[in-house]
Amino acid sequence: MPRLVPQFFPKQSFSDLTAATVPLIQFLTKNHPTIDGPGWHIVEAYDGTNREVPSDPTDLDSFTSGFGWRNDVASVPLNAWIVLQSNRAAGNQFQAYFELDTTSNMHVLLFPDGDWTTGAGTDTNPTLPTKAIGQLTNAYASTVTDSVDLTGFTSSAEYTVIADHSVAIFLFDDTSPTGVNWLYIGEIDYVRGIDTRPYVLHHDDFDVHVDLSGNPTWAMADPLAGDFRLGWWIYLASNQATSQAVQLDDGSTNFLGNRKNTPVGIFLENGATAGFRGILRHVFGGENNAGSSITLDGRSFFLRNDADGSSEGIVFTWDRTTA
Repeated sequence: MPRLVPQFFPKQSFSDLTAATVPLIQFLTKNHPTIDGPGWHIVEAYDGTNREVPSDPTDLDSFTSGFGWRNDVASVPLNAWIVLQSNRAAGNQFQAYFELDTTSNMHVLLFPDGDWTTGAGTDTNPTLPTKAIGQLTNAYASTVTDSVDLTGFTSSAEYTVIADHSVAIFLFDDTSPTGVNWLYIGEIDYVRGIDTRPYVLHHDDFDVHVDLSGNPTWAMADPLAGDFRLGWWIYLASNQATSQAVQLDDGSTNFLGNRKNTPVGIFLENGATAGFRGILRHVFGGENNAGSSITLDGRSFFLRNDADGSSEGIVFTWDRTTA
């Protein structure tokens, strides 16, 4: 469902990732006391001592008294984890695994089939679904350490999430020119009808620009074969010379010099459905000199770019409120 209106956890300052982790989860599950969230469901969690399934998947306080992920406790140690499930209005769900690995590192995994088994494995080394997607270059993740590692900061930093019922985009920012890490997990839009689980994970959290070099920074399951696949960024452009509606392009000739907010998608490298996979949601390409924020057609956006200025930045949908 394209152009869904997201919820924002905007520029919240924390001393480190340990302090930020529970508020981030409160936001995603619509449990935060002051910031409205998208309402992802809670599947299971481990608070460093106990492993539990909540009695109400929408309420962190439905864990037993004293459990670390509860709203009234809101404190978890290193190696605590939680599994959340997307909350699409209809259709198949995916699940996401978040583990506080260190004060500056979070493990993240995508389960595209939504098939986490509660109570499986030990508390500190849970058994992953067969199709767990992480940072591996050629296979599904077999352990939690095969995850994407989203890096936070050990000094005061700003933590942002842009999310709807089936997408979450994280940005951890120490406000320096290059000190930002990001992650996209969840659904993409405008996919083929046969693609009933269009869920992807960006597995290079330092790559905060549209990488047009062909590096495969997107991980996913092939929607037909069901096996692990990698993909790369793709611009959507029209080239009159070849009549190709979709192509890899650096934007230099096909956008009439105006690339402030251009749809970008994922190109699947090989397999049964090799080719265009779909368009990213709340994420666009932006020319490297587009500035820090723009307003187009009544919608607000902001741009980040960790590169040297020669690569396309990433433009994110913004809340029109937070500076």
